[in-house]
Amino acid sequence: MGPHAAGLEGVGLPAALPRWQVRLERTWGVSLRPPPSRLELELARCVDEWDAGLARIEYAEVTAEDRATFLEQVVCWQVRRALGAGRFDLALALTRLAPHRIAQLAERLERRPLLRVIPGRAASLFATPPIDRPDR
Repeated sequence: MGPHAAGLEGVGLPAALPRWQVRLERTWGVSLRPPPSRLELELARCVDEWDAGLARIEYAEVTAEDRATFLEQVVCWQVRRALGAGRFDLALALTRLAPHRIAQLAERLERRPLLRVIPGRAASLFATPPIDRPDR
């Protein structure tokens, strides 16, 4: 019985916790979930460095290409640092995540709201309404 047996669970969603685990967590007040792995923590720290660096270069004269180049250079530096430390898993994760992050950055910058004009209504949007003047 239940949603799992009926095939009603969401595709790609994490499975619901077992009831015994939820009950123990609520009763004891502790989390029974494993802590994040070392790779996840290091990857999160690297992404925080990316965001901090992008925030530091947030000026009007900095273009989207400049931001993408900055991010590529930061990733190259972090990959070299990870390889030097023997963290091949971190270097691979960074090289997998960086293109997606650069694409998100470019997409976010290109989606700035622009003036939208509906064809056929352009004249009515910019035309001034006639002013009713009483005859003198």
